[in-house]
Amino acid sequence: MPLRGTYRGFSWVYYTNAEAEMRGASVWFSPHFPFLTLVRRLNERFQKPLVVTMHFGEDSQSIVKYNRAGEWAEFLWVVSNHIFNYVKTSLDVSPTFKTIESVRPFMIEREIKFNERGDVPRGDCITLVNANVLKGLPIFLELASRFPDKKFLGVRPYYNMIRVPEKITNVEWIDIQEDIRTVLRRTRILLVPSAYESWGRVPFEAMYNGIPVLYSRPADDSSPEKRPSGTTEGMEEWITDSQFECRRDNINEWADAIHALDDPTTYKIYSEKAYERTYGMNIFRDIDAVERKVVDYGVQFAPKIKTTPQTSTSILSSGAPILRMPSPAVAAAGSGRPFRGGRFVVRM
Repeated sequence: MPLRGTYRGFSWVYYTNAEAEMRGASVWFSPHFPFLTLVRRLNERFQKPLVVTMHFGEDSQSIVKYNRAGEWAEFLWVVSNHIFNYVKTSLDVSPTFKTIESVRPFMIEREIKFNERGDVPRGDCITLVNANVLKGLPIFLELASRFPDKKFLGVRPYYNMIRVPEKITNVEWIDIQEDIRTVLRRTRILLVPSAYESWGRVPFEAMYNGIPVLYSRPADDSSPEKRPSGTTEGMEEWITDSQFECRRDNINEWADAIHALDDPTTYKIYSEKAYERTYGMNIFRDIDAVERKVVDYGVQFAPKIKTTPQTSTSILSSGAPILRMPSPAVAAAGSGRPFRGGRFVVRM
C-alpha cells in the first residue's frame, strides 16, 4: 500500500511515516470512533491539543474517562444539538475535555450553489445519494417500481458495489461524484429515507438550491431502528416542517409526497421553503468562528514539550526505525509557536 497520496483532493500520509507532519501541527483532529484510541497513544509523545469530532453516540467508550500519561487538552465537537444533549445528559464524559460544543458541518458556498435563490430547479430525477440499505435503498427501489414513468437517479455507495433488480429500467446508476452539484443539477426531488442521519449534509446542499426533500421521520421508542442517540433527529431539528417528513415503514407516505410535488404550485411552494430555511441558517459563516476556536486552542494549549534540532528516531514504525531531522519550522511548531502557514495564521 502507498504511504502517501491524494484522496478526493486531500493529501494524506500514513501515520507511521508522518512524524514531521504530526510534530509540525499545532492542533490535531480525530473522529471519536474508531481511531481515537490510536491517536491518543500517538499523542502521548507529541502532546498536541486534540479536537475530537463526534457524529453519532452509540460508540461512546472513547469519550468517557480513561487513563493517560500526558496532559494535552481535548475538545469535543458534536455535530448536532440532539446528539450534544444526549452526550451531556447520558454519558460520563472524560474530564480531559475542556469544552463540549455543538459544531455544524463545514460548508463552502461556492462548492454547493448553482441556483440563484428563488429559481425553480430544472432537474428531472428523483435521487438517492449513497444508495445502501441504511440510506433507504429498498424504499428507493419500491418507489421506482411504483412510478415507472418517472426518472430515478441512484448514486452508488462509496464502496461502489450494489445489486439491484435489473427489471427496474427507470433507474439510472452513477458512481459517487467529486462535485455534488453534478448530481443535484439533475435532481428534481431528493430522497433521504435513511435509518440514521446525524445531521444531513446532502439535504442541505439540495435545499440550498431549492430542491424539495423527502426525509425519514425519527423512529419512535418502540421501533427496532431506535438507537441510544436517536435516528434522524439531528436532521429533523434543522429541516423542521419545511419539507416532507415520512415514516420509513409506510411507503404510501413517500408516494403521496411525490404525487403532491407533481403539482407545479405545490412544487414551487416547497422549493421556496427550502430556500428560506437554508438561507436563514447562515451556515457559511461558521468557519470564521471555527477558525477563532482553533487558533485559540493552538495558542492557549500549546505543547509543553520542546523539540530541539537534532536527529530523532521514530517510534511510529513497526519495522525499521525512521530517522528524521526536524527543520527549524518544525522545531518552532513543536515548541509552541503555532500557525506559521496555511489557512490558520496568527497575525502579530
